[in-house]
Amino acid sequence: MPPFEIDKFLTGLLNKLAYLYPKFDHFVYLIAENNLLKGGIILTLFYFIWFDNTNNKMILNRGKLIITMMAAFVAEVTTILLSLTLPYRARPYTQQDINFNIPVEIDHWWNKDISSFPSDHATLFIVFGYGILKCNQKLGWLSLSYIILFILLPRIYLGLHYTSDIMGGLFVGVIVLFFAFKLEFIQKISNMVLAFSEKRPYLFYPIMFLIAYQLVDLFTESREIIGYIRHPLGK
Repeated sequence: MPPFEIDKFLTGLLNKLAYLYPKFDHFVYLIAENNLLKGGIILTLFYFIWFDNTNNKMILNRGKLIITMMAAFVAEVTTILLSLTLPYRARPYTQQDINFNIPVEIDHWWNKDISSFPSDHATLFIVFGYGILKCNQKLGWLSLSYIILFILLPRIYLGLHYTSDIMGGLFVGVIVLFFAFKLEFIQKISNMVLAFSEKRPYLFYPIMFLIAYQLVDLFTESREIIGYIRHPLGK
């Protein structure tokens, strides 16, 4: 079976649930669109590990989290560039030829020109999930389970992505993670950033907040501004 046929089959399989339980549809839409329930939860775990001083691994874990954040930034930018340069792929909910029943009306006018492949959600959150796993096994598996069930699957159900979009995003994230934790110069940069955080925390934490906010928000506000500039009337 061709890859796109597999995509259509899996999308259609989940789409059979649409309209059966309207409250469920709106709940799925809520968790898919609400950044507090997506990035907010994952970032809370991230910062919990960052400030956890109940063991002797706090400094070691902070180094891993810095690498994770660097990897997340590189992976997210890579995914956005790929979505802008690869052949355009419409999102399932916008395509008429697959007979997709939209569970909840979606208006993403600001990114209508951006291809659905690969999924930036999959890229970003697999990086954060793995970074948490590197520091804390229990929280790591909990975060990865949450990411799959409450962040990635809803995007397929709502027609925001095909399964292959998600897999493509995961692939980008895994590749970037592999090199981030293997390359020696990345470790050196992490050590420099860690030293800076201890020497000048009044500068480090505001910068970290802005970077973390944009990452977990998936550059949504930034892309909305760009989208408005390109389509000032929302058309």
